[in-house]
Amino acid sequence: MVHSLVTKSCKIQFLRKDLYLFLIPRNFFYFYINPNILQLHNTHKSNPTKKKKKMEELLIKSEDKQTNDQDFTNIHLRLLDLSDIDDYMVWATDDKANQFSSWDPNTSKEVAMNYIADFIIPHPWFRAICIDDRPIGSISVTPNRGSDSRRGEIGYVLGSKYWGKGIATRAVKMAAAEIFFEWPHLERLEGLVDVGNIGSQKVLEKAGFQREGVLRKYVIQKGRARDAVVFSLLSTDPQVQLGFFD
Repeated sequence: MVHSLVTKSCKIQFLRKDLYLFLIPRNFFYFYINPNILQLHNTHKSNPTKKKKKMEELLIKSEDKQTNDQDFTNIHLRLLDLSDIDDYMVWATDDKANQFSSWDPNTSKEVAMNYIADFIIPHPWFRAICIDDRPIGSISVTPNRGSDSRRGEIGYVLGSKYWGKGIATRAVKMAAAEIFFEWPHLERLEGLVDVGNIGSQKVLEKAGFQREGVLRKYVIQKGRARDAVVFSLLSTDPQVQLGFFD
């Protein structure tokens, strides 16, 4: 028989005298093994110390994989400058973060500072993705020229330790909302993603971009021609018109 106890913070179910199930709001649950009773259970078995340690470490935490963007309300975008070089180097040297980029990881601080000064600072729209004002990645929108000036391309990179937390999706939504406001002439914001970069494709889909198709052998990545999946967000799309990004 399963007995339950409800508290202000959680619901506790007594599955048996040595096993408790804690049901906590926000899609978490925990199992707890009573170590005192467990010790009694193990006295007649071999290697009781090893068995006890293994059972005491049985703490199971399950979280819904659909991360709520509101968990990261301290995320914001700002200009990146030379004083951010140490934080910039974290993702610039991250092999995972640069796996699908057209450049190799940057291991030289001097080269990185020149890149910030010569490319990032003069860029038409380049922002650092920050948590509590500390840069953990970057996002940019590059405008097309001439007759294609109504189109822009979004690109982003995030340190791999921050993957899977909804941060990139949140940053893309923020960038899209800002760019359509700041550039009223912009009609189409598009993203080109390597066909093997499934994580980045999911980011754009969750941010409201529409997948349009695959461009074969479209981009050159570290000397190789690669297929690219094209996504787009239009100024006439409902989330842009009605401000549904948040």
